Amino acid sequence: MEMLVVGDYGYPVIIFPTSNGRYFEARDFHLTDSVRWFVENRLLKLICIDSGDKWSWYAKHLHPGTRVHNHGLYDRMISDELVPRFQQECQVDKVGVAGCSLGGYQALNFAFRHPDQVAHLFSMGLPSTFECFWTGTTTSRPIFTIRPTIFLMHRMITFTK
Repeated sequence: MEMLVVGDYGYPVIIFPTSNGRYFEARDFHLTDSVRWFVENRLLKLICIDSGDKWSWYAKHLHPGTRVHNHGLYDRMISDELVPRFQQECQVDKVGVAGCSLGGYQALNFAFRHPDQVAHLFSMGLPSTFECFWTGTTTSRPIFTIRPTIFLMHRMITFTK
């Protein structure tokens, strides 16, 4: 996965791009400039990553279950490879995640699925529904695992049993 790392040390924040966005989007939209002081004072380290949307959510030629599976691969790559790397480099237990629009959803979903790896979440302007990405029922197992509201309700019910 291509990425842009801004800063040499500081609390790591993974920035998810908007729909079909690329790793340089946060820089091009001057989001990285807005926190320049924190980066220069080694308080933040920004990890701007590519999206996996072109082979998951926006791969309309693929079956919805395949799109969900592909998103799962993207999620695992971040949780199993990217997060541990920056936890070690920055000597922290958890990272922050951030994003706008579909990137906001990606950040939210990642934080909810990996609370053991994420301490801070910044999510702005995310879609409230994802029916446009698939057809079929929302109760099917693959889709259930990527719907934040349904996922959280299930977690709450599981924890109260």
